[in-house]
Amino acid sequence: MSDVGYSCSVQITEKTTFRNQNREKLNVEDFPKESMVQVILAEPRTISQNERSREVEAKEIILMSE
Repeated sequence: MSDVGYSCSVQITEKTTFRNQNREKLNVEDFPKESMVQVILAEPRTISQNERSREVEAKEIILMSE
């Protein structure tokens, strides 16, 4: 089985938190354009070719490099 990746539309809500790898709290404005991030989803999802499955909500967004 080969790995497959899909682009997702990530919804940011008032509950979404932002931080760096050192667990320091950040604001969305602290993320440079085209940053590498890790997105923790608000709930488990099976992501597939189905476009609807790729609409997800972020619980936490982590800046991977500054």
